[in-house]
Amino acid sequence: MMKKDSLIYKYKKAMKESENATNSEKKKIRYNFVTKLFFRIFLSTFILLCLVIANKISISTKGIKLSEYTIEKNWNFLKMVTVFNGMFGEFIVINDDQTVDSNTLYDQITYHHNVNYITNYDFSGAMATSSGVVSKIVKNKDKTYTITIQGIDDYVYIYDGLESIDFSIYNYVEKGTVIGLAKKENNQYTFKLTIKKDGKYYDFYDTAKD
Repeated sequence: MMKKDSLIYKYKKAMKESENATNSEKKKIRYNFVTKLFFRIFLSTFILLCLVIANKISISTKGIKLSEYTIEKNWNFLKMVTVFNGMFGEFIVINDDQTVDSNTLYDQITYHHNVNYITNYDFSGAMATSSGVVSKIVKNKDKTYTITIQGIDDYVYIYDGLESIDFSIYNYVEKGTVIGLAKKENNQYTFKLTIKKDGKYYDFYDTAKD
């Protein structure tokens, strides 16, 4: 019998009570539970790593912070989503068929020294290139934000120089969603996007073809 204080029980109860709710309301309920579930999984992984370290097993992270290492090096998003959806029936809705068209979305993208420099003249939003989970948020000295998303496609997307962000740590983000607003300089909206996978860096247009 399922415990009444379990996360799955609460999710099923909330969905049952919202049978007559709108799709938007159901989506909000689903996302709230997804966020809680991802946080619990991360916390469990973190504790496990702490136990491993306490047991004097050497783990080399090459200078990467433990929290970032936990998410980026021990996180197979697609496998976890498959398990969750198998258990709960589209518990996490993946709408990754949506196209993020750089030709109409961004006015200019320049790839230089492993970084995509993005410029817009009218649109200030930074769009999620892939669905995924927010694994890191940093507030920079110039009061802008850097947000890292571990994508479902196994790429890591780092958006740097955003004036504001619309998501919190461990939130699930759908492809094509506005994750934040770029800063405005000289009548242009600019931010930087770093895309990497397995230690390699990628041009925006290379990943857009995948």
